[in-house]
Amino acid sequence: MGDEEGQFESRIKALRNRGFDVVAPTGDLASEEMLRLEEMVEYAAKVRVKVLDLPEHRSDERQRLLSQLTNPMDANSVDIELSGLLRRHRPWVILAERLRATWSSEGRSLELTHVLERLDAIDDAIVMGSPRILSMIEGASPTRDIEPVLLEIERRQRRRVEALEGMLEMLREHGWDLGKIEAGTIEEQFSEAERIYELDAILSRCKRKIENDIRPFGRNIAERLMNGISRAQSTANEDGVNRIKSEIDACSDDLSQRLYVVESRIAAWQSEGFTIPATLPLLANEMLTWEVRLPEISDQIESMRLIWTQIEPHLYQWPEYRALAERTLGHLGAVDALDVLLQGLQAKTDGAKSDCNSRLEKWNSNGIDISYWAPLVASEPRAVLQELDDQQPFIDLVIGNINRLESLDTSIDGEGDVENWLQKLRSRSVGMDVVSAVQDWLNLATKRRERHRHYLNNAKMNLEHVWPSDLDSRTLDLAMYEATISNLISEPYKPNLSKPRAVKKLPTLIPVVKKKPIQFSQEINQEITDLEVQIEKKLIDVQKENVDSKMIENHEQHENASSDSDSIQSEDVDELEDDGEGGDVVPSSKKLLELFGVDEIDSNSFTPPLDVRVQRMARIANILINRDSIEHQALFADLRPIAKKLESWTAERLSRRHASSGDGLLNDARALGERLADIPGPGAAMPLEQDNFKLPDVDDLDGLKLIIKRLEKSVMLPSASIQVPEPVES
Repeated sequence: MGDEEGQFESRIKALRNRGFDVVAPTGDLASEEMLRLEEMVEYAAKVRVKVLDLPEHRSDERQRLLSQLTNPMDANSVDIELSGLLRRHRPWVILAERLRATWSSEGRSLELTHVLERLDAIDDAIVMGSPRILSMIEGASPTRDIEPVLLEIERRQRRRVEALEGMLEMLREHGWDLGKIEAGTIEEQFSEAERIYELDAILSRCKRKIENDIRPFGRNIAERLMNGISRAQSTANEDGVNRIKSEIDACSDDLSQRLYVVESRIAAWQSEGFTIPATLPLLANEMLTWEVRLPEISDQIESMRLIWTQIEPHLYQWPEYRALAERTLGHLGAVDALDVLLQGLQAKTDGAKSDCNSRLEKWNSNGIDISYWAPLVASEPRAVLQELDDQQPFIDLVIGNINRLESLDTSIDGEGDVENWLQKLRSRSVGMDVVSAVQDWLNLATKRRERHRHYLNNAKMNLEHVWPSDLDSRTLDLAMYEATISNLISEPYKPNLSKPRAVKKLPTLIPVVKKKPIQFSQEINQEITDLEVQIEKKLIDVQKENVDSKMIENHEQHENASSDSDSIQSEDVDELEDDGEGGDVVPSSKKLLELFGVDEIDSNSFTPPLDVRVQRMARIANILINRDSIEHQALFADLRPIAKKLESWTAERLSRRHASSGDGLLNDARALGERLADIPGPGAAMPLEQDNFKLPDVDDLDGLKLIIKRLEKSVMLPSASIQVPEPVES
């Protein structure tokens, strides 16, 4: 800071040595103020040179202006005053300065200086009385043309100092009526000549003021005032002369004031950075043009200022547009362009706010804490949107887990855990560790619920004969599903029952079956002591199957052992047991060939030893295949996935017996049947005898649906593809 003050001291001293009264600036903006001060000193120095050029008969004005210029900050007002002085009394100086470059380009710069020096030696009034010199300076006339004019002006100057005769001659030249002077005595003539001379001096100044200060602004008013001078001159009356003088002075002052206002406003606007193509100081005829334009320019500037006030906040959000906005600001013809830029930035800001609010509203609808971002959207929408974009992939993970948690079946258990995880996920401090923990918990909980529903589905299969047709088990949660099964075991289903009646629910199947299978069986037996023996038997079959299946699953998971099995559960055998007389399969269409994966079928294709399920499928297909109704064709379509599953099951069995497969369901099933007939597998034997089960009539759609469902059950059960330690008692 000390170095800077020392530097200012030397610079201030240099300015004072040049004759300027200046003070070193202080404060935070001292450096900028110092540069501004030096600029004003340079400007004041240029103005001082022009003041020093004033002639001797203007010594009073010269001294006053030089004194005022000691303060460089007054340079502008001094320059304007000097310009007015030159415009009124020495307009050739203004013209010469503007046209010096033209003279210099012709190599006549010294000649122009010499002309100005000769004019400075002559009374202003005489020079102003010879307007030709102004046009010659403006036109850079050759010396041979200018010299006679200068000589004439100089001659008039000499005549000014001549005797009274010269004065009278001048009065005559000015149009005064000197008849009374010539008629009187010499003393009267001299006295009257003095009086008229004074009046002439007043009117001459009035004429010069008209020509210099008024005519450039308007020819009509100048001519009107010149006529007034002629009337005053003809009367040679002091009152008339003074009246016209006052009128001319008032008109001149008004025009000068208007010129000052126009120049001041233009100078102020230019200093603010607005581009106004005006060269200061203005000539009188230029003032009228700019004066007319001032209201329009003022409106444009005010519009720009208003737009800038509105656009400034947006530039903090979108700084890449600041350079464009600042370039546009100073151009008066670009108000509309600046307004378009404002509308564009407003739209971008509003769009960012809308995107932020939409994003936060979606997050909030999922219960996520948005208290950190919401207050910042109004003031920093762009930055907030960028942060939200960066955060969105993580929030997507959070919302996905929230949706999974909210859709999880908690009717049996887990409700407290779900609420706990939801609270953590919706917290502002949630991190990836919480998301990972939630996903692990969800995967385990989902698997448990799928397994639980699987066991309930198995129990439902054994209650198909009493399960209400208007009740879809997929719409029931686990608790309601268990209660419904319990209700069906306890009493017949009531179709108009909206909810299962309040009865003691069966124990939740999964944990009880896993931990206490014997206790579970006893509790079930205790619940259904009043039921028919047949229903009791089927439920126990389901329970035993679930226990055995779970034991096998646990065994396979922990021991990682597998073995071949061609056996099926006894209930599968029951489903396909002989129920009456059967019938032969008649070779049929391409659909039947595609269903069994062969090229031809004859009357011996389905003779034992052959999996009774393959025989049953062939007989059902034979009933449906020639029917054209939509219902029959839909039932036939239901056989295709059953055939695929059965084909896969058969191929696996052949593979474990080291036999080839892939010849189609019928051929693979026949090969497996022949092997099993020779060497049966462990457990309950797969039926290979002739299928004589009595099938429903072709028009009995409900019967056909039921028989297809029973066939699907015999194929789709897990017991058809895993080893069972002991065959389940039928």
